[in-house]
Parts: sequence; C-alpha cells; structure tokens
Amino acid sequence: MSDTHDALVGQVIASQFRVLSKLGVGGMGAVFLAEQIEMDRKVVVKVLHPELTSGNNVAIERFRREAKAVAQLNHPNIVQVFVFGQADNGQLFLAMEYIEGRDLASELTAGPMPQPRALRILDQCCSALIEAHGAGIVHRDLKPENIMLADRHGNPDYVKVLDFGIAKLHDGGKNPTLTQAGSVFGTPRYMSPEQVKGEPVDARSDIYALGIILYEMLVGRHPFMCTTTIDYLMKHVNEPVPVPSAGGLDIQPRIESLLLKCLEKDPSDRYQSVAEMQRDVRVALRDFSEAMRGFPSGSVPTAGARAAQVPRPAQGTKPPSRGAYVPPGTTPKKAVSPWIWALVAFLLVGGIVGVVLAIGPGAGKGNALLGGAPVVEAGNDPEAGKDPEAAKDPEAAKDPEAAKDPEAGKEPGAGEDPAEAKDPAEAKDPDEAKDPAGPPPTTTVEAGAPIDGFPIPKEATLINSSSQAEMYETALPPQDVVGFYKATLHGKYTVSDSANGITIAEQSSPFSFITFSPSGDRYYLILSRNALAPRPDKPRGPPPPAFGVEFPDDASMIMKSAQAMIVRSRKPLKEVCDFYEHKYGSIKSAVVMRNDEDATPSCTIAATMTNETAWMAISIVNDPMSAGAVMISVVPRSQ
Repeated sequence: MSDTHDALVGQVIASQFRVLSKLGVGGMGAVFLAEQIEMDRKVVVKVLHPELTSGNNVAIERFRREAKAVAQLNHPNIVQVFVFGQADNGQLFLAMEYIEGRDLASELTAGPMPQPRALRILDQCCSALIEAHGAGIVHRDLKPENIMLADRHGNPDYVKVLDFGIAKLHDGGKNPTLTQAGSVFGTPRYMSPEQVKGEPVDARSDIYALGIILYEMLVGRHPFMCTTTIDYLMKHVNEPVPVPSAGGLDIQPRIESLLLKCLEKDPSDRYQSVAEMQRDVRVALRDFSEAMRGFPSGSVPTAGARAAQVPRPAQGTKPPSRGAYVPPGTTPKKAVSPWIWALVAFLLVGGIVGVVLAIGPGAGKGNALLGGAPVVEAGNDPEAGKDPEAAKDPEAAKDPEAAKDPEAGKEPGAGEDPAEAKDPAEAKDPDEAKDPAGPPPTTTVEAGAPIDGFPIPKEATLINSSSQAEMYETALPPQDVVGFYKATLHGKYTVSDSANGITIAEQSSPFSFITFSPSGDRYYLILSRNALAPRPDKPRGPPPPAFGVEFPDDASMIMKSAQAMIVRSRKPLKEVCDFYEHKYGSIKSAVVMRNDEDATPSCTIAATMTNETAWMAISIVNDPMSAGAVMISVVPRSQ
C-alpha cells in the first residue's frame, strides 16, 4: 500500500494536480501536497485506498454523491473542496484547500488550554457543523487531527474543519443502499456509542465527538486512558466519562455541565442539535471578561485566564504526557489497559487477604461486609490497660489480697467434691466427640457447573477469567455464599473466615481466597487461584475460537469474559495482521485499518455495520506487558 502511494509523488492526477510530496497516510487514504497547475496554487489531494472501493460500484457512487454535497459547502470554518473525481488508475481523490497552520492535535501536546480559548475553538467548530448538518451531512470522523488552526484576520486560532470528504450524507433513509453499504468506520478514540454499536448515526454523533475534543482541550488528555482500539470501543459504550472537577481541575460549572451533556451515552440525552449546543458555548463565554474572551496569542494563556489547573508533578518526576493526567498527590503512571487493571485487582484483593491473615488470628473478626463485629483499632479500645485476670473475676479486683490467695473467699468444703465442680451443661455426647469439626453445615444455595472441580453457585455469572483469578457476579448476599462454601467444602478443605471472604488453607485447593466486592445491589465474587496448587496439563494448541474468531497456533489466553477475549502471540505483528486480514477482511462491510508504519504499529478489523459476525472488532497491538509479543483483542457484537 505504501509503495502504491509513494509512486504518486511527481505524477499528475487528472491532468491538473502535480503531486509534490506525501503528507501522511491514514485509515482511509493517503494525503499529498500538490500543485494545481492551471491555478498556480498549492492544494491538498487525498487519494482513497483502492481496496475501499475496488470493484464496488455502490461505494463509488456513494463517494460521488457525498463529495458533490461536500463540495457545495461554503463556510469560512470548513476547508473548501475544489474537485473530486477518479484518477487514471481508478483511484478516487479529493482536491481541497491547502491550509498553512497546525492541527489541534499538535496544540494539545502542550497540555490543557485556558477555558476561554477552548470555547472559542469549539464555537467555530460548531459554526462549521451547523452549516454541514443543515446540508444533511454528518461528519462522523471529527478529531483533533481534522481541525486545523490558522492565523487569519488577527485570530491565531482560526478554525478550519477537514475531511468532510468521508462524511455520511444523511438522506433520511431515502436511499438506504447508498448510505449504508461500505460505510466508513470512524476513529475509535472519538466514536459515539451508537457508532461503535453500528446503529444509525446523525448530528448527535458529531456532538459526542466534539465533547471528547473539548474534554481534551480542558483536561489535557482523553477521558479514557486506553492502549488498544478494543478498550476505546468498550469504554465509549459502557464506562461513564470521568468528571474533570472530581479530579481536582478548576473548571467553570457551566462549562463542565455543557461538556457532560455532550458526552451522554444515550443520544436523546445530548444536545439535539449543534445550534443548541453553540448557544450554551456562547453563554459560557460570557462568564469571562471581554479581554479573556478575545483571541489569545499562540498557545500562551491570556493573562488572568482561568485555565484548568493540572497539578504540577513532584520534583524529580517526569511531567505527565497528554495521555497521563496525574491527580493531586500522586505520581505519574503509565496508562494501563483495563484488562491489566482487572488482573491487578484480582491479585490485590488476594494480597490484602494474605496480609490480614498474617497480622493475626483475630483479623477475620472485623469482617463488616459479612456481618461481623468491627475491628477495634489500637488506642481506641476502652478495655485497653485493664488487668486481663480482673476481667475473668469481677470480685478479684475488689480485694488485692484476695487475688493473691487462691483459697481466699472460699466457703469451707467448697470445691472438695470433684463431681460438684463439673458443669452438667459441659457434658458432651460421646458420639459428638468423634467429629471435632461438628456436624456438617448445610446450605440452600444451589451449586452450578464447577471450575477445576471447585464448586460455583448456580446463581453466579462468570465475568472475567484469567490465570490468576476467576471473577463472577451474583445477587446472592456474601453470607449465603460463605455458607455455601462452608457446606460444600466441609471435610475436603479447611475453610476459615477472613477479611471480606474466606481462606482455604490446603495446597491442593485450586483457589486460596474467596472474596467479595459490592457492585450496586449485586456483588463480585472473586476466586484467587492458589499458586502452589498442582495445575492440570493443558491441551496443546491455541484457545478455542471466541465469538467466531480463530487465533494463531501459538496463542495463549490472557483474559476471557462476556465483553472481550484477549490472547497473546509471539508471532510478528505484521504476520498476525496478515493472518486476520486474509481470514476476515473480505467480510461484507468489514473495514481493515492498518498502521504498519507508525511508531506504535497496530491493526484493526471492524465489522460494526453487519450482522454476519458474532464479533464486532479485532485489534492487534504490541503487548505492553511482554516484549516481543503481540496482544489480540476480540470484542463481541452487542446483543
């Protein structure tokens, strides 16, 4: 693909555009700086990847319809499309206005912007989108890289929105074949939840993308700290956006309210039009003085501007990057994929339990989650300092001398008859003494399918599975689950209470700790694996297919859940990408995005617009936790 694009340098496209140099390559095509020969002016020519339209007459016709509509847009904040067409080699291209400036993505590397500046940029983006939406065009790929900032008319942040050429022409379903076939997959970092799920998109999807961009301008990083495409897709759909002020940022309440409304998961809860959103943007600008509302000079904050304040890192630490906002009082940390946090959580819970057990046998008595009495901290025990012997005999403390003589205070003859000293209640049935553990406990909780021979409640649903732990979700209260395990493990393993769960002492048990974590009106049940337990021999070969997706022959499972399957392979990333592109890239409406030439190479195959597959996306990246390995993530289609 790269060789094909490089060959265009020096060539003339459509007899009028001489290609001067390649500016970059994206998921949709390559971008070139060119000279329009007859007009003697510089232009930008975007040539679409041939595989997106090759042999697909419907896709070619859709491109022509959309390009024609975009070319008719005439707004000062929209990059003007001059010409569109098909080159001699059959490739589709767009020739558009050349902007001397910098993109918003480069500005964001400097960190958070002053709030008035962010609002001014957002206001101009809104103006561009109002024009496009009025013409029935939804952008669908808004991102900082598609927002240029030029120095014009005394405004160094004069906005020009790019890439309407891959937008969707929203025709209200009048021609569904042309608007749906071969639909283009947006940039995962900025996709709306409905776009991720393959649902119809409209202007409100652009509003969501603007919300993500505003978040980055105000906070200095993306709201979701992810390392893979799959992470972004899952978080856009399932995870609430972090509230900036909750992280210690000083953001005007009106601006934060505007931001969070843009980022609602349900489109009906967002602004219903960009015009409505722009009104609130301009109202928020009025909260600042006229001088602060003016055009700032470069990226230097206007004097007195109320910028979002990111706490400075401690001396000797590396300043946080764009993707690593550090809350007050913490040290910058590298962003870690959510699946890694899940594994860390499993181990952390087990580690906490181990520490509690190591402290002493009384640690388990403070299990408030399981209904036990609270632990009394050192220094807060009202009985501390009292003579423990005095507590045994309340009369002993009255007469110090009496305490010295064990016979003092006794009546004559008292204690002479051994039979009288025995408590009849203490007499035990000889049969009961045979079983020191007492009668076996019972439970009303029904058992489900076991895992490695270990019982699991039937009402527990598997959430995550890894080599370190199994996580289930259940509506059963912890007391019932503890009773279930004490009953089912009786006579097989020694079970004892511990902090927020129970401990299993035997090395032969596949699990050593069972702990609970509340989740709304339900609980997470976490079974931490016993590192000393003998492991059964695993069958050779890759894991079985997940969501209809096969894996390379050397793959090993990292994590499996209802939301994703993640495996590791030692094969080169390019080889793995070739494997999946060959296997699934030809599926109808599937889009292959490869960045083999990037510093952080990756590839993604998305099939969001078809119901032919049980999977929605396959993502391959270099494994951040294992040098020389790649991580393959599969996310299923929403049910």
